[in-house]
Amino acid sequence: MDYTDRIKPGHDSVRRFLEDLQEGKYQIPTFQREIVWEEDNVKKLWDSIYKFYPLGSILLWETNIPLQKHRKVGGHELKDKNGSEFLYILDGQQRTTSLLTSIYGGEIEGRPCFNPSLYIDLTVELTGETDDESYRSLFLFWKEIDDRGGELKPNINTKKRFDQGLIITLQDILERYGAVEERLNEAGYKYSDRPMANLRRIRDVFSSYQISHIKLRGIAVGEVCQIFERINQAGVPLDIFDIVVAKTFQAKDETTKETGFYLRDIFETFRSRVSSNYRYIDNHTMLQMLAAAIMLRVKDSGVANITDTHLNKIQTSHIREVWSDTERAILKVYDFLDNRLLIRGPGLVPSRYFYLSLMTYFLEASSPDYQFLEKYFWFYSFLNDDQLRSPTHLKQHVELLRKAAAGDTSVLGGFVIDKNDLRQAKYSTKGRYARAILALFASRQPRDWGPSHRVVLNDVYYSISDRPNLHHVFPINYIAEHPGTSNVDVNSLMNIAYLTQFTNQGVSDTNPLLYMQEFDKEEGFREVLHGHLMPLVTLEWAYAEEMPDNALDIFVEQRIEAIIAYLREKITGGRFDVVDSAEADVLLKVTAAVHPPASVIVARGEGEKVEFKETLRVNVATGDNDSRMEHGCLKTIAAFLNTKGGTLVIGVNDEGEVKGVDADHFPNEDKMALHLVNLIKRSLGAENILNLDIRFDDSHAKRVLLVECHASNSPVYTRDGNQEFFYVRTGPATTSLEVSKVQEFIRKRFIVS
Repeated sequence: MDYTDRIKPGHDSVRRFLEDLQEGKYQIPTFQREIVWEEDNVKKLWDSIYKFYPLGSILLWETNIPLQKHRKVGGHELKDKNGSEFLYILDGQQRTTSLLTSIYGGEIEGRPCFNPSLYIDLTVELTGETDDESYRSLFLFWKEIDDRGGELKPNINTKKRFDQGLIITLQDILERYGAVEERLNEAGYKYSDRPMANLRRIRDVFSSYQISHIKLRGIAVGEVCQIFERINQAGVPLDIFDIVVAKTFQAKDETTKETGFYLRDIFETFRSRVSSNYRYIDNHTMLQMLAAAIMLRVKDSGVANITDTHLNKIQTSHIREVWSDTERAILKVYDFLDNRLLIRGPGLVPSRYFYLSLMTYFLEASSPDYQFLEKYFWFYSFLNDDQLRSPTHLKQHVELLRKAAAGDTSVLGGFVIDKNDLRQAKYSTKGRYARAILALFASRQPRDWGPSHRVVLNDVYYSISDRPNLHHVFPINYIAEHPGTSNVDVNSLMNIAYLTQFTNQGVSDTNPLLYMQEFDKEEGFREVLHGHLMPLVTLEWAYAEEMPDNALDIFVEQRIEAIIAYLREKITGGRFDVVDSAEADVLLKVTAAVHPPASVIVARGEGEKVEFKETLRVNVATGDNDSRMEHGCLKTIAAFLNTKGGTLVIGVNDEGEVKGVDADHFPNEDKMALHLVNLIKRSLGAENILNLDIRFDDSHAKRVLLVECHASNSPVYTRDGNQEFFYVRTGPATTSLEVSKVQEFIRKRFIVS
């Protein structure tokens, strides 16, 4: 299809639009968009049409996808569209409903006794070009006309005009114009009189006013959602869930008695079985959990990811096949989070992808290992590099947890936490790291500092909002008046405790030396502080009646150590590395070089600036030395030098599994490093050694060789026998440039004009 056909503007008269709607040309999908039928807005709609003001275009989607459709609009039965092409009204349901019911009457949801038919008072005169009030008396509903036999005095004169035939329905003008005009003639009104002029005006409106529409053709579901959201920013965005619900809908077959299918009802029925706050998990996440189950369980489904493109491929048969098992798996996820981790609701789960990855584990595991799952949860909640933030990450986690479900619980590798991440974390309802910290606090069931020491989780932690009941251990106003020499931001989460509102108000802006002594009078207070992972140093200062100028810094650092110690208890069985990027920044200024631990680099995975090679010289398939393995390492080094730099890690395979360097059979590390240096000198040139840092390090308790490559200031060619190659990095791949393109690349990359 030509791109010019993808978006086609058009228009129809009011009369034609309503006729086509009733005849089934347009279908209204059940996207559950909220229809707010307001009398004043309906009047304004008709006033705009009456004055020939432009209205927003109605958005139509032409597609061969059969969706669930509204059988009735405003109480009116709409005909089904036969054939394989459908025209769905995506945006404009409000105007469509208003037009239909104001002319033909009908039913308005929530107003069972209201008649939505609209009348026009032919005696009303427009007061000028900028008139914006006459529409209230020009267009009327029956309740504004009916005087109830003279009981409603404000309506008496209006009812008289109705009885005189001067107030009539829009439907009469549309369908019985001749009869209306004849009655006015018989009543003595002439062609030029206002009632006759107004009558002709509204007649012309029906035939001449053009309702604009925009027709989308040949556009995929994902694009439709994006288009809708961008043109409807003030309204509710169209979600892929709405489309999947409509697409998978099946009405009950009264002939065969085959049961119907309505995904929205299935989800709502499921939620009714969930007693915890996890029943509020949104439909989109639920749909993605369903998609993840289909990926695992339904062969050749076409659903290979959880993106909108793949969600659109979900079919009713797919859901029927997996829902029973998926439902049980989701319930186990909620139970694990709620009762095992003691995270009582979704507000504190660091990443929504946890629901999906954990669900796939419970789907696959016959005997779940909850100790492993706890380790997995905290591992990826606090890992300094967020590796659970995208559909690509999720696919990796699904495979990881599939292995774990089969019994391999050594799949997590080395853990790295950055102290500076903890130090700089601030409250956020959406921040992954902030939620991780709050979830960790929640898992310890922290208690109030007051006399009863009751659990504060239900009062505080799960009322996550933009203005939660946060208590600063070192109050903001106190620090403002006594700044001292501390560098930590007073709003760091390390300076936060969650207390009941009563306790928080009692503390207010008091000096910690004073309020800590008061709380310590209550039995068990020190154990309560331990539950909040808070050091006792504040009590030491309180009884000494003085604290150092950098007290906030000391307190925060000790709390960071307490959190890390607790995480060590949770994340066992593998390497646990602690780094501090704040300290690294200082080192960078002094030495101008920072060498991240190998475990950090490996954990990040391959990418534009990281490449893994299992060996330097041995072909693992044959066990023999192979010059092709050496050339593979050399061309990666050359590509990094020619582009933006990067790190080659030798001893890690393509799947990210750390194998170590033993397979290369060097007598020691010095011999291996020397062999690599000689290869580089011979193939790339001795001058390039200056752009490399070659070192060994541990990752997953195995030695690996790292070659850190700094971007070269001149082009680097790779010699292989009598041939020369020029390699560059293109994304995560190493590419050999064609001769015709090398000079252009060199000109742009190395030569500054």
